[in-house]
Amino acid sequence: MASLSLLLKKPVSPGSKRRLADQERHRDRPRRTRAERDDYGQVVLAQRLRDALARLNRALPAEALDDAFRKLTRPKVRSSSCATVLCTSC
Repeated sequence: MASLSLLLKKPVSPGSKRRLADQERHRDRPRRTRAERDDYGQVVLAQRLRDALARLNRALPAEALDDAFRKLTRPKVRSSSCATVLCTSC
């Protein structure tokens, strides 16, 4: 943090250092108390996806909806025969 005080051209108090460290640590977390994800690395909003699958496929049983959710949220694993692109036959 010494470099920060040089940039600001004034000394940084211990309280300010602590606040800045806390802000940096929590920077990637959503700020809402009822956030739909734990951090911004979670691309899929799981509950919204489940709700949409159920709404769009009312006739399907719960097992089929769970299977669709798993297929949509699990990355495809490339087999050794695939080159650098994902193929649909794997």
